[in-house]
Amino acid sequence: STRPLESCGAGDNMHDDQRGFNLSPAPFRNKHSRRDDLWPERKELQLSRSSKELLRRLRCAQQAGRVDPSVFGAAMQRCGQSYWWEALLDVRKLQQKSIKG
Repeated sequence: STRPLESCGAGDNMHDDQRGFNLSPAPFRNKHSRRDDLWPERKELQLSRSSKELLRRLRCAQQAGRVDPSVFGAAMQRCGQSYWWEALLDVRKLQQKSIKG
């Protein structure tokens, strides 16, 4: 459904083709979208209690072919949350190797 922009305080100087906008999410998926089937890997990385555990889990996922950019992102996020800066650099190196290889 759409609603007029005027109700959002957009003003009257809008062109006719800009008078409304879609309220529902558009069905958009591209090759960079995260894979829904990799949620267990992302969850396991987020639950890691040490940098060593995180890197072990990430390497296992990588060897099993169960990584995509969202998995590396989850690992990097966890590293940042716990201030694991060396592990963050290691995750980035693993990501770069997976892109090249």
